[in-house]
Amino acid sequence: MRDRLAVHSPISLEKIPFKTGKPGRILWYHCGPAVYDSSHMSHARSLISLDIIRRILADFFDYNVYFVMNVKKMNAKIIDDMVAFNVRDPDLLTSYEDGNSCSCVDFIEKYIFEDSSDINSIGYDIKFVSRGSEMVKPDQDKEMNFVQISDALSRYSWRQLRLAFLLHPWNETFDYNDKTMEEALYFEAKLNKFLSSIEDALMNETYTYKSSTRDNNIEIKFKEIKEVINHALCDNFDTKSALDAIVAFIHEVQIYLTDNPNPKKETLVDIKNYIVNLFKIFGAWEKDTKPGLTLASLAEYGSPNLDELIIKSRDVFNQTMARFGLDKKECHILKECNQLDIKENQKSNAEEVQILKEAQRLIPPPQIYFNLIDNYAQFGGKIESIDDGKDRKVDDPFLHKLIKLHEQRERRDKLVVYNSISRKKEPFLTKNSGKILWYNCGPTVYDSSHMGHARSYISLDIIRRILAGYFGYDIDFVMNITDIDDKIIKKARQLYLYEKYRSEVSSGQLNEKVFREDIQNAITYYENKLTKEEDPDKKAMMTRLFDGCKVFDGLNVAENLEKCKEVLYEYLDFKNGSSVTDNDIFIDVPRKYESEFFDDMVELNVAGPGRLTRVSEYVPQIVDYIEKIIKNGYAYESNQSVYFDTIKFSSSPKHEYAKLVPEAVGDLKALSEGEGVLSTGGDSVKDKKHPNDFALWKKSKPGEPSWESPWGKGRPGWHIECSVMASDTLGDTLDIHSGGYDLKFPHHDNEMAQSEAYYDTGDNWVNYFLHTGHLTISGCKMSKSLKNFITIKDALSKHSWRQLRLAFLLHTWNATLDYSDETMKDAISFEKYLNEFLLSIEDALLNEASSYKKSRRDGDIMIKFEEVKQSIEDALCDNFDTKLALRYVSSLISDVYIYLKDNLSPNRKILIDVKHYIINLMRIFGAWEKDELADVKLPPQGQLDLKSKEEQILEKIQELANFRLEMRQFGLERKENEVLTECDALRQNLMDLGVKLEDRETAGQMLTKIRFMDKEVLLKEIQEKKNQEEAKILEKERKKKELEEAQRIKDAQKAIPPSQLFINQTDKYSQ
Repeated sequence: MRDRLAVHSPISLEKIPFKTGKPGRILWYHCGPAVYDSSHMSHARSLISLDIIRRILADFFDYNVYFVMNVKKMNAKIIDDMVAFNVRDPDLLTSYEDGNSCSCVDFIEKYIFEDSSDINSIGYDIKFVSRGSEMVKPDQDKEMNFVQISDALSRYSWRQLRLAFLLHPWNETFDYNDKTMEEALYFEAKLNKFLSSIEDALMNETYTYKSSTRDNNIEIKFKEIKEVINHALCDNFDTKSALDAIVAFIHEVQIYLTDNPNPKKETLVDIKNYIVNLFKIFGAWEKDTKPGLTLASLAEYGSPNLDELIIKSRDVFNQTMARFGLDKKECHILKECNQLDIKENQKSNAEEVQILKEAQRLIPPPQIYFNLIDNYAQFGGKIESIDDGKDRKVDDPFLHKLIKLHEQRERRDKLVVYNSISRKKEPFLTKNSGKILWYNCGPTVYDSSHMGHARSYISLDIIRRILAGYFGYDIDFVMNITDIDDKIIKKARQLYLYEKYRSEVSSGQLNEKVFREDIQNAITYYENKLTKEEDPDKKAMMTRLFDGCKVFDGLNVAENLEKCKEVLYEYLDFKNGSSVTDNDIFIDVPRKYESEFFDDMVELNVAGPGRLTRVSEYVPQIVDYIEKIIKNGYAYESNQSVYFDTIKFSSSPKHEYAKLVPEAVGDLKALSEGEGVLSTGGDSVKDKKHPNDFALWKKSKPGEPSWESPWGKGRPGWHIECSVMASDTLGDTLDIHSGGYDLKFPHHDNEMAQSEAYYDTGDNWVNYFLHTGHLTISGCKMSKSLKNFITIKDALSKHSWRQLRLAFLLHTWNATLDYSDETMKDAISFEKYLNEFLLSIEDALLNEASSYKKSRRDGDIMIKFEEVKQSIEDALCDNFDTKLALRYVSSLISDVYIYLKDNLSPNRKILIDVKHYIINLMRIFGAWEKDELADVKLPPQGQLDLKSKEEQILEKIQELANFRLEMRQFGLERKENEVLTECDALRQNLMDLGVKLEDRETAGQMLTKIRFMDKEVLLKEIQEKKNQEEAKILEKERKKKELEEAQRIKDAQKAIPPSQLFINQTDKYSQ
């Protein structure tokens, strides 16, 4: 983008290519105003326009901009005005009282910019008039036309004034009048209304992830408008043309929203984010929160003696960091960022570049900052302050973000991941530092999603979130939808033919006699299939369906039709499947189940893919891909189908077939399943050179959808689909390819073979294969094709999405997981344990006895806290071991409970840090719901005595609770049952209001803990406790009856004479 930038030159009076002394760096000196009185709108025109250019150069063109401004006669008013207009602080602000401003410029050029600056600017380069007349100062002998900045800001907001400047070329005369400002106000209102309409559309649950023609059209226009804006900003920072383009695009999007009841969410989010980010770049979105770190105000200086010039940048750096209250670790991190040339580092991801870029903005290179301070201080210069008299510090959130980035980088060096290719854990290294190219096999959408899908997609979502949120990777996550497949074709035909047949029966076109004959024929056909089936699991499934298909005279035709539906599916498809010619039926089925799938993923809190591909949208690319594989000699055409030559591929010294499961080569059953349910006949076997060869392109038979190809009408094979979509979106090397365990062979092995045959370089197409473990149902195998599965909707009707996710977190992601009552019981117990702990933390934080003072116990719990954090880091670095990580969370909770029990005055900061750490960890895992517990923050210093409404309410309840506790103690000591009854009644009344009182012994004292809970949850908890107590009473009564019965039998035996005692035990004794 920088190569296209052209800027107007006042020397040549034309636009010239923009070049700098050092690539990616701009040294900019601006001769600021001489402020003797209140600053006026001419100053604003200069400062805002240059600030817009500075922001565009830094944030749009990605330059490191070091901006030095000099003013005559330092006046705090100029600083206030810059803040009011959201003008970025200079990296250095200098001033001079007397003397020639040119000598000041010379000094800055020579000793700060080392004799060469890239940009020199002055306010007089930018013309400004007010209502058509040149604006002059009030002390000149002309008619006064003077608009103070304060007057302008009393009429308009800073944002409206900035928009007014954005709507006009920066180096042309700007007329400040009512019409100009009306244009700015109109634009602001239009922009706000547009963004509100986007928000409304996103909040509307009818949006979709699917693409339509309208979606494609608006995405094309979006791409075009971005190029128009790029061109405008490259053309002398033409913000006017850029904003004109935005207005036109807003109109297009409004039409799109009006005509489209189901807009595509991904498109809306992209449009909104792009426009918001553009106005952030212009400085017209929200006010900056961070002042410049190196803002300096310097008085007069003497002539420096170059021979005596001593630069102590390291000492100055350490002194500066100490002044800003940074510790050694923070100093080291900032200093390290200072020395990075991140702009030229193409391997860093976007987020890292932004963080490091901000670090460099806060701390310019030493030769600009350190030399300046040393030189001025040594040669008589007086440093008034490093900021404008206010002791500013590095912004805490930013510094935290910077430290977090370095922690994430350190963690990456420790990360090992189980790779299915090598079958062992390996250090995780990506093609580009900090970025992951990830392709995930999506569902084949021919039926409702089940818990096997949940196992795969939740587990991979957890890993994806950990890699992004804990290790700081930028992830390009692509997932496909398989909407062309044998199972889909067969299911679509069966549904279509069954509905057609049912309609004929219901309308009377087929009488009952014909219907019964068809049912009998269907049963006979199905019985023959059942007899031939060799797979024991499929045979058991077919037997179960067959046994349920019985026609009863007592049922009507519709009821009998429903009972025999599964058997009729197979028979009708066998009889009439080849007669289906309407290709639309092959679209409706996958679209229906794709929509269901994404609904289920939303319910499970699984993040959507960054990019979604569908096979039906990639057929031309698939044909081209196959042609190249044929050209490379690894595939052949046979009877209008194309097959991959596994022998030719394996014999190449560059390649290896079946890297994942080499022992499965020759498994004809697995290969047959991989070819599809419609491709298992003898004809396809005869067409192959070798039994292990597999189809890249299938000749379409009657009753199947088809596309044109060089080999005749046909459709893609299953394996080639993913190879093409992954290669098209992510290139010739994937960092991660993932899917369920059952996809290893033949699907993923064949994918790798095809892709490596396409590129034919001998390099690995995939670096890491991640396969999630099997899911069993109470110990039994689950399979959609066997119709032995629990749908996600059924699972969610029994347990919450959070409980299901916790169940997966409590197990290893690539091991078999048994979905059973016992598994879910563990997840529910952990959830309850976690919630109760966070409520206990909340109780302690609301307790007046808690404080910020430190004690010996605080040191002990802090050591344990740090040890747990390190242990959790080690666990997540070891193949994302969330099971072990949650075990450490439980251990931390147990330690904090002991700390709270033994400590009447717990440290608030420790409790807040522990709470925020656990909540943040759960958020990274995608297992946290945002509620009030997550929003408790450490009060700022100086405001610790301010009490929230909740705290004020707590004071009153605490008084009541203390009184109740005293009365209860009184009742226990005096054995006053009426008093105890009233105490219990008070506790019950508070429970009805969502307040729970718990009497506990802490540090040898009886205290009442107060817990605010949801009323329904609290009442449910009370009922469960009541049920448990009743169950205990019943169990006690049962045991009592058993003892009484045993005693009765014993007593009865005592009454029997000894001679008769054993007479009836003929099985043991002879007569």
